[in-house]
Amino acid sequence: MNKKLLLVLILVAVIVTGTAFAQTGIGVQGGGSFGSGSLGGAALTLKLSGSPIYWAFNFSAGSGYSWMGLSGDVNLLTNSIISGLDWYVRVGGLANVAFFRDNFYLNVGVQLPVGIAWRPLPPLELYLQVGPRLGINILQDFGFGIYGFGNIGIRYWF
Repeated sequence: MNKKLLLVLILVAVIVTGTAFAQTGIGVQGGGSFGSGSLGGAALTLKLSGSPIYWAFNFSAGSGYSWMGLSGDVNLLTNSIISGLDWYVRVGGLANVAFFRDNFYLNVGVQLPVGIAWRPLPPLELYLQVGPRLGINILQDFGFGIYGFGNIGIRYWF
């Protein structure tokens, strides 16, 4: 095969691959709930190219307790305030497991994050979001709960 043709094919493959992953984001966030009695925690976040879902794997641990959870949100509304600064409304679901004083808890629910996202540099995003959650405790103490949450995070897009 001609070396120039091989070089062109490699260049096209790199460009196509780079474009395919241009909307993948990975980051961290911290925050907590209010009105639920639970403590704050940290999360790893992921938004894959080609998927509308913003994932967060949440975890926290302390004296006598630990919990972890997974949430996934999709955009309902998004708009630019100014260049590089956007607001959004998302809707999503969540599932959490917790261990507290030798008891096991399972909670599922829905959430409505409302936030602002700022991209000070093209690959970097800083965001702040708050919103309500409706949760259902399935194990240990069955019941419903309405509470709020807030997160601040940073995400790198590539």
